[in-house]
Amino acid sequence: MRTLYDDQLMEWTVWAVPSRGGMPQPGRLIFRSTGEPNARARQVTIPEGRGSAEAVLESASTSELKELLAGAEPIN
Repeated sequence: MRTLYDDQLMEWTVWAVPSRGGMPQPGRLIFRSTGEPNARARQVTIPEGRGSAEAVLESASTSELKELLAGAEPIN
């Protein structure tokens, strides 16, 4: 789990949701605002070839995570 601030200085916690063993579903990163209770959580699917969600979370720079957050879809 990591924490970052977006361009509006909103704090987000991000964590990895791995793919299920043997299942074709790719891993995801989940972003949840810790400072704005009404902000919807967001998710981004890790593209094939980038490695596991855990590896992306560990190796991504803060600016890379901010780019992923900007493209993340709200969770219903």
